[in-house]
Amino acid sequence: MALLLKNNAVFLHIPKTGGNWVRKVLEQQKLIKREIGHKHCDIDRVLYDPYLTVNPIRSTSWVMSGRKPTYPQPYTFCFVRHPIAWYESWFNYMTKRGWNDWPHRKGPIDWHPCAPLNKAANTDFRIFIYNIITQQPGYVTQLYSWYTKRGVTYVGKQESLVEDMIRILIDMKVDFNEQEIRDLSPINVSSSSTNSLSWDSQLQDEILKLEHSVLRQYKYATQTVS
Repeated sequence: MALLLKNNAVFLHIPKTGGNWVRKVLEQQKLIKREIGHKHCDIDRVLYDPYLTVNPIRSTSWVMSGRKPTYPQPYTFCFVRHPIAWYESWFNYMTKRGWNDWPHRKGPIDWHPCAPLNKAANTDFRIFIYNIITQQPGYVTQLYSWYTKRGVTYVGKQESLVEDMIRILIDMKVDFNEQEIRDLSPINVSSSSTNSLSWDSQLQDEILKLEHSVLRQYKYATQTVS
């Protein structure tokens, strides 16, 4: 679930960006107040949370609510990762668990941000990538925008997960044990090595072009990844 913290900050869990480790840190440091809706709620679904009698978080645009904003946007944070690594991680994850369709309804609960990739499913990595290019071009850029489009307070990177998590906690001025965080092992790391995935160079170049805006936004390398 998205997480509401005791200081009313909100953690948004973008799939395959280290969010399970972040949740473990927040649990370990006893900073969580409660869960909010779906595990991967985006910013609109979090800001309008219809399941509280007293609701500290409401949307400025959640079209299903029909309500006007009541409270300012809270401190929100999430993590991203390089799109090439994201596609590799998603493929490894789905290959390991078994390919299935994710719910695609537009409500706050019966929904999953990766549902647009349902029809791209294929056990051949190169076909999977080709399907994304032809069916959902620029998907990772779109995915990240669902969580950051309203001006999220802090966007960390999976590649610097520990350091960025510590910076966020410092920024929020909460008490925490830094060494406990540094000692915490990775969680849900795919057992399949991404090195075993064979990229077609033309497909990778096309992915980099399609994801160019998010590569620039988060200062990732825009050239072919070896």
